[in-house]
Amino acid sequence: MSALAGQTTTAGQFSGPLIRPLVAFKEDAPELAIRAALGQMKAIIEDGPTTAGFYLIDVPLDGGSVKSSEQALRALRGHAGIIRFVDLVAQ
Repeated sequence: MSALAGQTTTAGQFSGPLIRPLVAFKEDAPELAIRAALGQMKAIIEDGPTTAGFYLIDVPLDGGSVKSSEQALRALRGHAGIIRFVDLVAQ
């Protein structure tokens, strides 16, 4: 999968706490579905894709829809139809 069309981010876009999971989307995942899944969590793509197809995403822990890293990982893993891998990276 190539970079998501029109996806640009700025480092430090979030002022509060966040987690940075490494995510790989399924090859046939529709871009709109990816955007919707990330949008539900207010997540943005910070970097990627790597040559292996991985993206580094920023997920704010805003006390709203996502309050903990465990909750964020569960939410991402719940999108098994579009996400093939997700795990936290060391910060």
